[in-house]
Amino acid sequence: MKSCCLRIAMIGLLGWLTGCGNSSTDSQTKGLLTGKITVGGQPARQVMITAIGSGGVAGTTSTDTGEFTIPDPPKGKLKFTIFGSQPGVKPAANSASVVPPKYAGPNELEFDYTGGSQHFDIQMGVNGASAK
Repeated sequence: MKSCCLRIAMIGLLGWLTGCGNSSTDSQTKGLLTGKITVGGQPARQVMITAIGSGGVAGTTSTDTGEFTIPDPPKGKLKFTIFGSQPGVKPAANSASVVPPKYAGPNELEFDYTGGSQHFDIQMGVNGASAK
């Protein structure tokens, strides 16, 4: 039940974040964080990634391809939470189907964003994760 409530809250937050942009400034992205997220070596599909900076949520994005983009993240240490697909949603062929539950809350995933265009890959496994 707790996991379901977190997913619902994150979906609501995503809707709020995407609805609050100013179209004239959205096209003038100052920075960009891109990356690829995998589970057991396969692209993680149907997941939501949230980057959290020192001031709170820095950006939320979802992916159906295993690749993600977060525009204009704040400089500094970013931490990440990752939510898997909703129950009953079947992932595409050749994709990871389950995101380990430990990534839905505080975890070891972090990246020091220094500005501009940067890349951060997240490789999740059954026994832990590594970031590049």
